[in-house]
Amino acid sequence: IETVIGCGECDACKRGEENRCRRKYKAIGYQYNGGFAQFILIPKEAVKQGCVIKVPDQVSFEEATIVEPFSCVINGWYPFKKREPGFTTVVIGAGIIGMLHVEYAKQMGSRVFLVNRTSPRLILAQKIGLPADEFIDASKDDPVKRVKELTNGLGADVVICAASSKDVQREALEMAAVDADISFFAGLPKDDSNVLLDSNLIHYNELHIHGANASNRKQYLEALNLIASGRVNVKKFITHVFPLEKIAEAIKCLEDRTQNAIKVIIDPWM
Repeated sequence: IETVIGCGECDACKRGEENRCRRKYKAIGYQYNGGFAQFILIPKEAVKQGCVIKVPDQVSFEEATIVEPFSCVINGWYPFKKREPGFTTVVIGAGIIGMLHVEYAKQMGSRVFLVNRTSPRLILAQKIGLPADEFIDASKDDPVKRVKELTNGLGADVVICAASSKDVQREALEMAAVDADISFFAGLPKDDSNVLLDSNLIHYNELHIHGANASNRKQYLEALNLIASGRVNVKKFITHVFPLEKIAEAIKCLEDRTQNAIKVIIDPWM
């Protein structure tokens, strides 16, 4: 079920970009009840918009849980996905979102460096076979300096901020190449979102900074197709499955870094 429900009448909705709805979209899990149940009521507006999407037989329900976050990743690439293969991408943050960004960057023909501030997460990413070309441990190496070393001093063509951090946003500008695209994909806390940035880096290096918010039906279908076709194997991300009555335990598992959780699933039928 696509979670984003637009007004269906504005220019963005008519283009199939309901996540950019001019009248502010509503979402399942926010304005409508979410999916932690065996059965849920789908709003009629969602049915009319085409939010009910058939899952192919070759895709398990567990794999289908990756479609929503993967579609958001694809939306994040929307402003710059026409780059020619061979460009360099840096993804900062090795959570499920960062890992999916690595997967999509490889689909776009990019060389990819994954940066994270703790080494266990990078070790886990390598263990599951994440296809990054370089794994940069920011607790040991200066990520900006390391990216410059790996790119002959040029910097990265695309930088994805997949961690909610002001320092990450500042570092993104410093490691970016001239004419680079930078995605502030991960938002900051609403009560602490002001960041001091060197605007001269943006000005003189002609940097392009993009936001990213939710996704739309077209991106759900693209994500589902990448999974169904086998081009992106998402099974490796599913580390834990809990029944509905153990939802509190599932949340604790996700928060406990010693559990090495990537994608934690609630199965109401378990």
